[in-house]
Amino acid sequence: MLEVDTEPATLLRDALAHRELRSAAGGTPPKRGGGPQVAYLLQRLDAEPVLQADWLQEISGWCDRQYRIIDPATSPTARAVLVARLQGLATTGLVRAQQVARVIA
Repeated sequence: MLEVDTEPATLLRDALAHRELRSAAGGTPPKRGGGPQVAYLLQRLDAEPVLQADWLQEISGWCDRQYRIIDPATSPTARAVLVARLQGLATTGLVRAQQVARVIA
């Protein structure tokens, strides 16, 4: 059975380590516009297959926090590409289909 250390010092250390990994991977996603944010997360997913689980968790969290992808910063063509990528992740079960359906509706 996997043991999880819930000591505050361990949790803080792990959170800081995750932040350092994200920083080393190219920083944090853009602050504005759903399209650029998810594009960044998908780019990181492609660039770092070793951290796939972490980036999928970030994408899943992004989907939970969004209403829809539509924003003025994303062209209709770019949005279609992002929608296709998210649908592909949902089809393969890497991200919950309900999350993706709500975001791309």
